[in-house]
Amino acid sequence: MKRCARVVLILMATASAVTAQVGKLEPLQRALSEAVYTHDFERANHTLSKLALLVADIHLQVAIAEADTSAVAEALSAGADPNSYNAAGVSMLAAAAAQCQDTEPIVEQLLRAGADPAQGHYGGQSALEVAAQSSEGCPHVFVRHGMEVDVSSADALRAMISGIRAGDQQVVTILLDGGLDIHSLDPQHDEWSLLLHAVDAGQDQVASLLLEWGAHGETALATARASGDASLAERLEQALQLAGDSDISRQRKQSKK
Repeated sequence: MKRCARVVLILMATASAVTAQVGKLEPLQRALSEAVYTHDFERANHTLSKLALLVADIHLQVAIAEADTSAVAEALSAGADPNSYNAAGVSMLAAAAAQCQDTEPIVEQLLRAGADPAQGHYGGQSALEVAAQSSEGCPHVFVRHGMEVDVSSADALRAMISGIRAGDQQVVTILLDGGLDIHSLDPQHDEWSLLLHAVDAGQDQVASLLLEWGAHGETALATARASGDASLAERLEQALQLAGDSDISRQRKQSKK
C-alpha cells in the first residue's frame, strides 16, 4: 500500500512539475526556433541555458518525490532552483519537509543549497508551517537550522513532537530552553504527552532528557513496561514517584496556610 502511495506521489509530482513549467517552456521553445532560423547562435545558446535550468527544476521536483538524494544533488548541480515552486504553489523545501519519512536528508540538502525556509507556499506560509500541518512532516529540521518559532504556537509543538520522534535531542533542548511547556499535550493524537511520544517512538535518550526536565506520566510508564524496556520503565516509575511526593508536599504546605 505504501509503495502504491509513493508511486502515485511520484506521478503527481511529475505532472505538477511539468504543469508548473509549461508556461515558461513554450515561449523559450519559440525563441529557440527563431534564433536557429535567423542564425542567431548567441541567442540560441542563451535560450538553451534557460531551457536546461527549467528541465533541472523538473528533475528536482521528481527527485524529491522519489526521495532520491543523489538525483536531488544532480539536479541542484545542474542549476535547479532550490527555491522553485510546484504547480500547487508549494516550494520544493516545503514539499520535502511535508513528507519526511524518507526526505529529511533532502530537506538538509535544500537548506545547504540556499533554500529559504521562509518560503513555503504562495499564500505566505513558511516551509515550517507547511511541514507542521502534515502528519508526516519534519518541522523540527528548521528549528535545528536556527529558524525562530513562537514556543507557545501549534507549529512549535509540532516541531517538538517531530523532533522527539526523530530522536533529535538538539531540537528538544532548543525548544525547552525557549520556554515550551514540558507538560504540553498533543491535540492531534489523543492528548498524548511529549514523554509518551518519546517512549512510543523508542527514543530512550530523548525520554531521559524529558525526565530531566520534569516530565512524568502513567501512560508512558505503562507503554515502556509493555515494550519490555525495563530500564526506561524503572526511570519512569521513579519520576512518577517523585512527582507524587512533590504533589503531596505542595498540598501539605497549602493546608498549613
